[in-house]
Amino acid sequence: MFKGRLTCFVLIAAVYMAAAVFTAGCGQTAAGGDKKNLRDTEEVSAKTAVQPPAIKKLTEKDLSLLPPDIRRIKERGSLMVAMYRQDRPPFFYNDDQGQLAGIDVTLARDIARWLEVDAVFDRQSGSFDEVVDRVASGQADIAVSKLSVTLSRAQRVRFTQPYVVFHQALLVNRLALTALESKHPNREPLDVIINSSQKIGVRKATSYVEYGGILFPNSEITAFAQLEELIEAVREGKVLAAFYDEFELKNAVDKNPRLSIYTRLFVIKDRIDPIALAVAPEDGQLLAWLNLYLDIMRRDLLIDQLLDKYSGGAK
Repeated sequence: MFKGRLTCFVLIAAVYMAAAVFTAGCGQTAAGGDKKNLRDTEEVSAKTAVQPPAIKKLTEKDLSLLPPDIRRIKERGSLMVAMYRQDRPPFFYNDDQGQLAGIDVTLARDIARWLEVDAVFDRQSGSFDEVVDRVASGQADIAVSKLSVTLSRAQRVRFTQPYVVFHQALLVNRLALTALESKHPNREPLDVIINSSQKIGVRKATSYVEYGGILFPNSEITAFAQLEELIEAVREGKVLAAFYDEFELKNAVDKNPRLSIYTRLFVIKDRIDPIALAVAPEDGQLLAWLNLYLDIMRRDLLIDQLLDKYSGGAK
């Protein structure tokens, strides 16, 4: 009987000791009665972007393990970046010191750093379509050039996910629009414009030549070499409207507030202009890598920071 009671006491004591150890493990303390669960999870932000690795020389064995498109870049030691010849601030332009700067320039250089090579910019292209052609022909590894995604371009190159998305927009001559609305009093202004047979102005050799043909099937699409020429044509009534991305047209109005006297700006919310990077059709690994890069940089807010830095937050 005594042995049975002793065994029972030992078992009970063991249970209490285990409970005490478990309680201590959960963070209960006797001193001061302060309790804290060590298993609590606290979500925090690093508040800093991950830095790329230092450039290192790869061995022949290291290179042999890489797919052909990445290996080509690594062996050369540089990333060839196709970019339009004419400046497009804040995306790419020569600053006051004559140095290449802008959102796309910084982005391309950062991509090269993560690939552990240098960025070399190829600005021979006289149009955005020529930028596409240089990538498609293998003369450049990548296009970073405020490049709009279009169906025709996607037949020649492969696009990444967009890193910026604008809306398409119209800067319309007020008097011409009033005259059109008087003939169609029960229709929305944009509907009247889209279904008119008026002249619509676009920038020459841009995606908006293609976009214009899609959105304005009854209109005459007229191309202008310079944005200033296009806007002046709208002001003078030579074309009904300028069709371009919201970023460019809003900037034009901000720089010249008097334009609002003669024109009216429409941002078309259901028509987007996605801006992406482009690679050659056969460069599948590079495309996958760039999409992963953009995912990571978006989480690190790199793209937002670049937009804020170079364009005062305009998006």
